[in-house]
Amino acid sequence: MSQCPGLDPSPAIVRAETWLAIAGGARGVGWFPDVWSDPIREEIGRLSREIVAIAPALVGEEGDVTVTPAGTPVRAGVRRLNGATYVIAVNSWLDPATVRIRVPGLGAGAVRVVGGTRTLTVRDGAFVDSLRGLRTRVYLAAPPGW
Repeated sequence: MSQCPGLDPSPAIVRAETWLAIAGGARGVGWFPDVWSDPIREEIGRLSREIVAIAPALVGEEGDVTVTPAGTPVRAGVRRLNGATYVIAVNSWLDPATVRIRVPGLGAGAVRVVGGTRTLTVRDGAFVDSLRGLRTRVYLAAPPGW
């Protein structure tokens, strides 16, 4: 394959599409062709480091998740590993979106945004968050005593 002039994605699109694939159940990621602008190459490096950091969870057991309101551009996936629940949420559109993410059986009182210190309260197995356009968040509900 060769590069398609004028069709290069932005780093934000590469990020969103990569996490959309993972949220949808992908067990591996490959980027092609091998000709990228420096910003895309840097984003691929950043993505690779992020994915490797939580790789054992990403190949863990998949779980159910519901995102509301209906018609939202936010897509989500769930993985479980050693009692921890990871929720991957991606806003696939350019506009911001506020959503309610419900994971059956999510008993934690809070989820933490991976890579940060922010936490969100879980009520009845659900939490609410806002994602800017083309943004991704990975949330962690740690098992009791973690």
